[in-house]
Amino acid sequence: MAWSFSGPGTVTYVNGTSSSSQNPKVAFNTAGMYNVTLTATNSAGSNIKTKTNYITVTSFGSDNPASFTVSNSTTSPYTFLDLSATANSSGDAILVAYNNTNTFGTPSIDGNNTITINGSGTIIFQGNVDNINNNTLPQLNQNRRYYFKVWSIGADGFSKGIEANAKTLAVEAPESFSAIASTFNNTITFTTIANS
Repeated sequence: MAWSFSGPGTVTYVNGTSSSSQNPKVAFNTAGMYNVTLTATNSAGSNIKTKTNYITVTSFGSDNPASFTVSNSTTSPYTFLDLSATANSSGDAILVAYNNTNTFGTPSIDGNNTITINGSGTIIFQGNVDNINNNTLPQLNQNRRYYFKVWSIGADGFSKGIEANAKTLAVEAPESFSAIASTFNNTITFTTIANS
C-alpha cells in the first residue's frame, strides 16, 4: 500500500507515519485542493484509486505573533520563566500553552465560546499581548526543559503558532550550614555558606 497527495503544496508525514502507513497523518504547507491516491499491491498486481480534490486545506485565520521568547526569570531565576511576546500587525490577542513534551494540539473554540486545545498543551495565558508580562506562570520543576507555543487569535481563527523553549535552572544547595543554639533566649540561629 502507498499513499500519495498532489496539490498546490507539499505534504509532510508526521507522528511517525509514512506513505506506506495504513493510517498516515500528514501536514500540508499550502492552502488549496489536494488529490489523494492509494495504491494497493499484492501478488496479483496493483490497484490504484484516486480521489480528486478530496482534501481542502484552508489557510490559517491570522498571522502569527511577531515574536515570542521564553527566558529564565530575572526575579525568581530557578523555577520560574519569563515570557515575552509582540503582537502581529493586526494587534490580535494571543493564546499561550506549555508542556514538557514539545507536542501541541490545535486550539479551538467550543460551544460555550471557551478556547481549548485538542491534544497536548496546557493553556496558561489568553489575552492582550501587553499583559503577558503580568501573567503568573506556575512554578515549574527545577533543571527541566519546558516548551511553549503561542497563537494569534484573529477574527478568522487561530494562527499556525510559533514555539519557544527554555530550561529552568537547578537550585544550588548551600555548601554548608551551621546551627547555634542559644540558652539565653531559647532560639536557634542557622547560618549558610552559599556556593560561589
